[in-house]
Amino acid sequence: MTSDNLEKQLIKHDWKSISIVYHESSNYIEMNFTGPSESVDYRAAWDKALEIATENKVIHWFFDQKKMSLFPQDLKWATEDWYPRSIKALGAERYNAIVSSDNFFSDYQLKKNLDGLYQDVDNPSVAYFKSREDALEWLKSNF
Repeated sequence: MTSDNLEKQLIKHDWKSISIVYHESSNYIEMNFTGPSESVDYRAAWDKALEIATENKVIHWFFDQKKMSLFPQDLKWATEDWYPRSIKALGAERYNAIVSSDNFFSDYQLKKNLDGLYQDVDNPSVAYFKSREDALEWLKSNF
């Protein structure tokens, strides 16, 4: 077993196509998307992630969105509702390592929205990757 496998995972939540893991020893949240999600699950997962991040002052986020399909109403909710709440709770400083979605539409819309969200905030750091390993390596280099 590698040391990463032994890393303490304080919190893990699962929905049908989304899982959240809070890595206590490195203080980052990992969200894995394994397919399309119903809006109720998508929003519940993001709200739970924000709750965990607020409790633990998390600024490092890892997203594996390779299999995610994003619905327009959920992207709008994330942009107009979740994101402003996250800024209020956590501030704007973040490191986001994102494994890009195989779904072209979801990937394009997400990047377009994130670029718009982060244009007016101080020190956001968002990086997109094709592989999980590269994304995690980049994220951990920013601890």
